[in-house]
Amino acid sequence: MENQQGAIEIVPQDNILANENLAHHEGLLIEEMEPNSMLHLLRSRGVLSEVQYIEIRRESDRREKAQILIEMTKQELINRSVFWQLLVQTHCDRAINYIIRGVDGANPLNPNFSIRCVRFNFRKLLIFFKDCKTKLILFKYLRLKRIAQCPMLLEEAHLIKTGLRNRQSGCDCILEVIRQMDPRYLDQLFQRLEQGENIQQERPDIIPDINNAIQILRENREFLLQEIDPTHVSHVLLEEGTFTIDDHDAVHSETRRHNRAEVLYDIIMNDISRVYLRRFLSYLRKNNYIWTTIMNPNRLREYHAREEEGQAPGGVYHGIQVRQIGEVAGDYEDVPRASGLEIIVTIPIDGDEGTIRQAVNSINRDSSFRERIAENFQMEVVNLKIGSVVMRLRSLTDEACCRLLAKNGTKLTELIEYFLHLSGLRENIIKGNVEYAFDVSGEKIGDSEHKDASVSRMTVNKHWNLLIQEVEPIAISTALLEMKMFDEETKNKETKNSIMKISKRKDRVEMILNLLSSVQRNDAYDVFIKILWEKENIDIVSLNKPSIKMHEEAEKVRLGLLSKFKDVVEEFENSLIKETLRQCSKNEESTSDFSDLRISRQERVLKFLMFIMKDDSNVLALKNVLEKRNLKELVETTKDESLFLKSSRSKQKRSMDQILYQYPYRIERIADKDEITKTMNIKDEVWNELKENVKALKEPKNILFLGCLGTGKSSCINTMITALTGKYNMYADVGAGTKHSTTRLHRIPREEYWKPVNKDDKTLNLPAFIDIIGLDAQLSSPQDEESINRTIMNLVINGKLPENCDLLDLGKNLMEGNQIKERQEEKTLVVDIIVVVLSTDHPNIPQTLIDEIYDEANVKNKQIPMFAILTKMDKCTLSKNEEEEMKIQICKSINIAADKLLLDISLLKFLAKNLLPSALEDGIQK
Repeated sequence: MENQQGAIEIVPQDNILANENLAHHEGLLIEEMEPNSMLHLLRSRGVLSEVQYIEIRRESDRREKAQILIEMTKQELINRSVFWQLLVQTHCDRAINYIIRGVDGANPLNPNFSIRCVRFNFRKLLIFFKDCKTKLILFKYLRLKRIAQCPMLLEEAHLIKTGLRNRQSGCDCILEVIRQMDPRYLDQLFQRLEQGENIQQERPDIIPDINNAIQILRENREFLLQEIDPTHVSHVLLEEGTFTIDDHDAVHSETRRHNRAEVLYDIIMNDISRVYLRRFLSYLRKNNYIWTTIMNPNRLREYHAREEEGQAPGGVYHGIQVRQIGEVAGDYEDVPRASGLEIIVTIPIDGDEGTIRQAVNSINRDSSFRERIAENFQMEVVNLKIGSVVMRLRSLTDEACCRLLAKNGTKLTELIEYFLHLSGLRENIIKGNVEYAFDVSGEKIGDSEHKDASVSRMTVNKHWNLLIQEVEPIAISTALLEMKMFDEETKNKETKNSIMKISKRKDRVEMILNLLSSVQRNDAYDVFIKILWEKENIDIVSLNKPSIKMHEEAEKVRLGLLSKFKDVVEEFENSLIKETLRQCSKNEESTSDFSDLRISRQERVLKFLMFIMKDDSNVLALKNVLEKRNLKELVETTKDESLFLKSSRSKQKRSMDQILYQYPYRIERIADKDEITKTMNIKDEVWNELKENVKALKEPKNILFLGCLGTGKSSCINTMITALTGKYNMYADVGAGTKHSTTRLHRIPREEYWKPVNKDDKTLNLPAFIDIIGLDAQLSSPQDEESINRTIMNLVINGKLPENCDLLDLGKNLMEGNQIKERQEEKTLVVDIIVVVLSTDHPNIPQTLIDEIYDEANVKNKQIPMFAILTKMDKCTLSKNEEEEMKIQICKSINIAADKLLLDISLLKFLAKNLLPSALEDGIQK
């Protein structure tokens, strides 16, 4: 009943807000209540103390405050009649009407529709119940109606499938919760069902030759597993009634995309009725890239050729190196630790223009080139153009430019080699110096006053969805009207009446936000933001400000993603992209490319990841999605956290297009074509020998690198892994000078660095590398059989220290005479091979330390094979004769044969020769 003023009369029914009714309508009340206004009234009436009022107001989530007030009413801390009066006074009209009458204008639930509606709209429901609070409301309602028996909150997909398993009663519950929270959305679901069923009835069978289709799918199994989106396909098949709920569960029991794809493929191919197959083929026809590829043998051959390109370990070798020449333009110190810089690589070339143009166009179309550049250089390939070949890159991390300039041209050489290899061009087309220029990519600067005036509008638009969820429209609209936001008194009254006529809270908020855009006042959005803070404690301005801490966290995520970029690209599918975008900040950049089915899944994922990498908040949104899907390992990095604390962005302002650093480099040829071919053939032979040897091993072996501080142990490990994979990465942290980089026992297992495309190569028992702290020769003593170095080596060699054990701290404890509690031997950490690392810039061999290493490698019934590596040969100033004498002295000191002293060129040979069961067993005397 309504009185003459239009207000709803209080209905004095004792049971209208009984606990059962409160629980039944909890979702509706939480959605419609304006708890801040209610709290103010409760405090003024003395129902709440000042302490209670402040405590509840501190909650940042509107729905959380509403939940607290409902719970207090259930516990009779708030009188039910008072609670009802508050609903009336704060104009929760839709909730009141629904509770009194049971309807609010939505279509009545049709029993014949409920099951079909829930199944057909499965993906829409996943989105609706994605929000944790909404999901909790559904969970509590299903438990109230005895549909869900599980005592803990489940994922939204599980809850919806629980409803489907309970047939009409379960589906009615799901639709009732939606009706209470958003009746308009329920209408949309019904309409979508009707339209979808009409389309399904009109759709003809488009796959008449089923046997030929089966053959095509079998021949293209690996390609399909690489390209299909198993989550999307399984959702579609469930919605159409093709898949059972058990089929859907089987697909989603797997965490990784490729595994889900395998389960999906097997279910479809094993279906005797071929119903699954026909619907799957219909899905494939809609994916233009997949369908045209599997139906075109030439395109399929091109795809496989791209997959195999450059997969041979050892990388690409063109017999070139890059050397710095000339003078630096700009300040080198300005380059590191700044993301978003543009790098222009200019390669002067001379040759057939048509061939070069075709090569560059091929690279622009090849996603594998962009994937490699991202993983190996932490950079985005913006484009390649010809005249001279101009490669435009953009740094994705703060340290990307620093990495590119490091290693005395090694990374620059690698970049040029990638370009030459994937383009099919030879190094002799480069005529002149390659130039690298680092500059600031700036946007055109418009009128500053106009920009300042639009900041508040942009802030509101960015947080539009948050405001729809959180704002209490009656309180906000009243404050806006009091400030005569809409100028004329008549217009103010009309606005107030228009808002009050709307019964749904969300619709009222949307009307207010839309009205703001039509207000003539320049400060309209500023006033609105101020009122949000004063009335509801909503601070969207601070949400809009990036913090140093936020950037550091995002930078960790970027480095984690890029360190295993191929795995990340392999894992992404359309549903994961969409889920991430729903959490991302609004951005003007088009996102249509992310769902373009004319290009490959890999290409779509690369475009998406490059888009995400540009914004810290988007990177963190991606992290949240991956963690929720149990894919946390994709964003983890092994780098020391202290690195990120140093990597804050430069705060110095720079003008648009300012060149920070410019440097010419000369390409030097260090071998002719025949020598290159010979070298590559030798590498292939050694690699094949290594593969055969490690296949015979029962398990991967552990190789320990020992040496003094600064001899290059970590660099040796990185170089050896590069020799295996063809890709340089800092698996072991590299230090400088007299500072420790590695302070812990760091084991790098095969799984961390070995990720081949070839399925047969994935199970090769390649070694694990163990990196430890640089040993101080002063901590060795010929008189002390339990010196600090000897004790540490004994514990490490026998696997009695846990991974990541702090060896610096262990050494300090030993120096202080503290007793160390030994662990039992951990088999996976026991050392099988020892490599002693010596450096040419430390000519004095620490004999006492060498003797201790030898003793620990040859104790009791164990003789561990020992080798030595001589590093920094490029810095050696000795004559040839002095060099040979030094090598002889090293072999004599360590008591090893001359062929056990390794140089960089013999790393693969070393692994091939010594990762043999017979070679390792010879070192064990039983």
